[in-house]
Amino acid sequence: MTKEYIVKGMNCTHCQATVTKAISNVKGVEKVEVVLHPGKAIVEGDFSDKDIADAVRNAGFDVVL
Repeated sequence: MTKEYIVKGMNCTHCQATVTKAISNVKGVEKVEVVLHPGKAIVEGDFSDKDIADAVRNAGFDVVL
């Protein structure tokens, strides 16, 4: 499955890399692309929305499900 999430609070490439790494570590994620502007993450694999949200929030950002 492929899902798209709005990520709030990213304002630089370091933020983008941090979110990418956090999502990549979620069980079941096969591929992730984080776009700095407009602030979204496109995630492929077999994962739960809660796990994605928890990973992004633990990295210091907010996510819209």
